[in-house]
Amino acid sequence: MYLNPTGNVIVRSPQDSQTKTLIKNIASEKWPEVSNAILKHKEIVPELKNGINKVISREFNEYLKSGNMLEVRNPDELAGFSSKLFLEEVRIYCPVWFHCMLGTSGLSREDLTENGPDVNSLALAKATIARVRNTKASAVHYRISTIMFHSGVKHDDLIRLNRLGVCMSPDATVTMQKKMTEQLEGKVQIWKASIEENRGALLLAREVIQKQITAPQLDVSEPSLVLYEHYSAVGYNALKALLDKECNTAEGDVRNMYTANCIQTVVGILEGTKHPLYK
Repeated sequence: MYLNPTGNVIVRSPQDSQTKTLIKNIASEKWPEVSNAILKHKEIVPELKNGINKVISREFNEYLKSGNMLEVRNPDELAGFSSKLFLEEVRIYCPVWFHCMLGTSGLSREDLTENGPDVNSLALAKATIARVRNTKASAVHYRISTIMFHSGVKHDDLIRLNRLGVCMSPDATVTMQKKMTEQLEGKVQIWKASIEENRGALLLAREVIQKQITAPQLDVSEPSLVLYEHYSAVGYNALKALLDKECNTAEGDVRNMYTANCIQTVVGILEGTKHPLYK
């Protein structure tokens, strides 16, 4: 006796030995035998496959909405991609899919405790299947393409491997390299601007000391310094900010006054500034 999805109760006396064995094992709570019997039962297997397909599709759709590792495109994230962390992410978000792949590979969770060929092979297989379902899930393939691109792989080899589903196409790889170059150029510009700001402020401060050393109070207004040889808007703003900070912390009558001591202190700060090294 069993209840089908429509709500009808069906009473049936099984005649085949498979069903009888299955019912006996369920009644005896022999779950290993039950699972083996289900996988061999010709009437249950089609329903089981449909159920697993629905669960995996639902898992995968939710996984793609979670900001997963397979959709990263940032060069730094691609460089730090970990097959072990990727498999752990899949295990959490797609447990049924994870264990289906694990069983297909003949592996256990204990086999994945260390980074090794099994971990990388399973990660590549999962990433390739994911990319078949959604082309945006290509982080592993971009990573492989980047490594091969910088290793001097031939154009024809990239085409062959792309057809095998191992890496991206040559055009996609070149496009990714251009994006990486743009990001590196941005880092260079930030590094360059930091140095120019410091050097501009330092040169302007030294010129102020040289030309106004005898004055009791320095004139550091922009109209006065705009004609100086080392004047620049960036350097002036940096110098003015440091002078204001230093003068505000001074004590006594010289508080809030631009004195020679104040600008000498600022020069020392600018000279001692350590800039990040560009790699």
